[in-house]
Amino acid sequence: MMVICDVDQHPETHKEAEFISQFIPTIIKYEFSREEGPRKTMAEVAYKNEKNDYTFCLDAVSRMNASYTIILQDDALVRWDFFDILDHILKTRIENTYEKGELVKNERLDEVAAVKLFMPEKWQGYSWSQKTVLTLFAIGCTWGPPLAAIYIYLINQHVNTSYLARLLVFLLSVFYVMLLPVLIGQHYVLELRRISVQLYNMYHAPGCCIPGTLYNTKNVGKIVSYLQSVEGTREYPVDIAISDYIRKSDMIHYLIIPNVVYHIGMFSTLHREPKDPEHFQDV
Repeated sequence: MMVICDVDQHPETHKEAEFISQFIPTIIKYEFSREEGPRKTMAEVAYKNEKNDYTFCLDAVSRMNASYTIILQDDALVRWDFFDILDHILKTRIENTYEKGELVKNERLDEVAAVKLFMPEKWQGYSWSQKTVLTLFAIGCTWGPPLAAIYIYLINQHVNTSYLARLLVFLLSVFYVMLLPVLIGQHYVLELRRISVQLYNMYHAPGCCIPGTLYNTKNVGKIVSYLQSVEGTREYPVDIAISDYIRKSDMIHYLIIPNVVYHIGMFSTLHREPKDPEHFQDV
């Protein structure tokens, strides 16, 4: 079920939300304009309002008793294959997992708290984590040997190479193939995963960014209670607060790679300056 959550402090002036509410059920936080007058734009007030508004919508939507709750902010744009990707991820990575080539029920499903659907592309570069190093090594071992074999075959047409030379070519080929994705950039390499929904992967989620997030409704109540107990500030915004609580509670927090939604908001109440247009080059 799709629902619009309107948290505008002056709902009668939000003509787009008023129009779309004729077609989609809408939850309105403020039935009438707040008496404070003009909207406040001070940074600290903005962070506090963001946290309160997000908490309100998360709590309201989760009460509809669906198995999962998806919160998409108003500047999030979903991919055309959004539902196909989520359906595959839920069936093969969350509700079930592969063991010895067979799908079995995930015994830790209740521990899954949230799955982030977006991470800024500029932060998707390669790190020196164990998983990244193993991934690069696997790429090198997969494509390095064929490259070395082709090179040695062509060289042997003219000159016989020694065992040491062939070994050196093999090692250099593996190293070259490992280095190539780093030089190209992980963001662009990850685009190859869009060829098929089976190639989408999941990682442990970082703290930042919630333009689009899927929640396990069973755990939403705990997250809402925590958010209601903390203050939203510049140092502790709502996305960091959510990730912090999930980590402290030993629950599971995933990020789908590559992104399933795009963040198209150029202007924000949290930042004075608009975003650089190059951030939207892939939208």
